[in-house]
Amino acid sequence: MSLLGGGFRSGPVGVTGGEDAIITALYQTYRAPLMAFVLRLTDGDPHRAEDVVQETMVRAWREASRL
Repeated sequence: MSLLGGGFRSGPVGVTGGEDAIITALYQTYRAPLMAFVLRLTDGDPHRAEDVVQETMVRAWREASRL
């Protein structure tokens, strides 16, 4: 699965090309500020913070039709 667009996606998630572009734009726009915020929540642990950010972005991708 790629949050940056392109590639084949399988599974029950129905993301269209337009939704994929939206998710890519959201990722590019909000990844850095979200990472900075989550780093504070995880006491500066970059691995835990990245896991939280990735999970957040995956959830946004799965719910793209609702965004």
